[in-house]
Parts: sequence; C-alpha cells; structure tokens
Amino acid sequence: MVMPSKTIFLFILVCFINFITIQANNNNNNNFRWSSYSNIHETTPTSIFQINLKTLLSYLSSNATANKEFHNATVTDINNSSNTVYGLFMCKGDVPAHLCSQCVTNVTSYNDWESGCSLCKDMVIWYDMCMVRYSDKYFFSTLDLFSSSSSSCSAVDVSNQTISKRLVSETLNEVADKAANFSIGIKRYATKDVIVSGLQNLYFQAQCTPDLSPQDCRKCLNESITQVLRNCNRDSNYVMTGDSKTSGCYIRYDVYPFYRSINAPTILELDPASNTTNSNYIRK
Repeated sequence: MVMPSKTIFLFILVCFINFITIQANNNNNNNFRWSSYSNIHETTPTSIFQINLKTLLSYLSSNATANKEFHNATVTDINNSSNTVYGLFMCKGDVPAHLCSQCVTNVTSYNDWESGCSLCKDMVIWYDMCMVRYSDKYFFSTLDLFSSSSSSCSAVDVSNQTISKRLVSETLNEVADKAANFSIGIKRYATKDVIVSGLQNLYFQAQCTPDLSPQDCRKCLNESITQVLRNCNRDSNYVMTGDSKTSGCYIRYDVYPFYRSINAPTILELDPASNTTNSNYIRK
C-alpha cells in the first residue's frame, strides 16, 4: 500500500519537530565543559585574597540576575594590591536572560571553584551557557594568546569530505569575521549554517568577550580556528566537528542546530549599556 504524499509529509514534519524539540531540550542543559588555572601562586583558605574572591563571585552572581550577559568587576584592597581580584562573566550570545542568570549563579557557587583549584589566583571555567574568569592580574580588554585552550572533536560520516573540509575552514573564518564586527550593541557573537550535501547542514557559532576590540577578537578566534582545524581534521575518512575555547573567545561547529535563533534583536541588544557593565569595589 502506497502512503499518500500528504501523509508522508506529515510524518516527516512530526519527526522534524520531535528532533528540534530534543535539541532544544539539550540546549537547556548546562554542563561543565572546560576549566584552566594557574597554580604558580596559591593562597591560603583564610587569606584576604580568598575573602575578596568570594566577594567578587558574589558580585558577579548578583549582576547576572539583572538581565546582563556580560559584566566585569574588581575587588580592590587598598592596603595590599596583591589581594586585588579581577573577574568577569559572559553568557553565550543565544542564551536567554533567565538561563544566563542560572548559569552564572551555578558557576560562581564556590563549590565549582573548589573542584578545580580553589586556592589559585587565576582561573577560567566554561559551561555550556556561560564562562567565568578571575585573576589577580588585570586582564580586561586584553588579548591573551598564551593562556591554555581546549578543543574537542567528534567524527561525522558525510559524503564529499574534501568539499566539506574546505567549507568548514571557509565558514569558520567567515563566522569569526562576523563575530568580531557584530553590529548589534557590542556583543561579539555570530552564527551561520551552510548546506554540505543533500539534507546535511553544518552549523557554526563564534563569540568573544565584548571588552575585546574587533581586531583582538579576530586574533583570538583565529587562534581557536587554528586549534580546531589542526585537531579535528586528521582523519581523512570523516568530517570532524568540534569546538575550541580560550579565556577570551570560543568557536564551534556541528551537524545539528545547537544554538538558538537571535535574528530579531531584543531591547537589551539595542541598548548595550543595559546588558554589559563593570563595577569596582574597594576593601579598606
């Protein structure tokens, strides 16, 4: 018995909706992805630096509840500059305000830092939806290509590998250019999807911390692109999808739509002063 074309169409539509629903639910997960820290200079549990760090993390968490997707803060010790701590958070460009707040609140809970290096003076931690960084050294608006980075890859069996790999390289650079020169507010964020073959698409996402200049953002993303292409294109039998993160930017591509659409700018995006701020707190 041959199924009517209308029935086939409805079946395909239902399958597609189920797939998108599953991916949307996955996008609401907020799992740990990567952390990096320097333990060259460590403090003690009761040190002034540790007290200032806890204060900083509290400030970052409270500011994430105010519909901000980026915020930096400084807790200054006027008696001893070595106890000053700088920090920031950034949510991914497609993450809604309430999920941004949840992510930053979870990451800045002190248990997360204890699982890495609770006594370190420099650390960055990435989750699915946000990143948080702190340091005893001033790093705002500063490009750091010498800190550690992370990249991960997975194999995808698609046809015409040569073209696909060329498309990957070209589109990674295209989305990096777009992110570095993002026109809405000061968010340095971009996405793009391209057709590989038939029904197969690839999806790309790139973002920098908005305190970086367009030039430094592009340099940061170029380093991430170099990492992901070097690590994720070794097997000639497969196209590798992957991502790369540093302390100032990230880039990712995959075979499913892992990001949300932000084609329509929100009021917050049109008013950059309302969703990115900085604070300075002085301890006497």
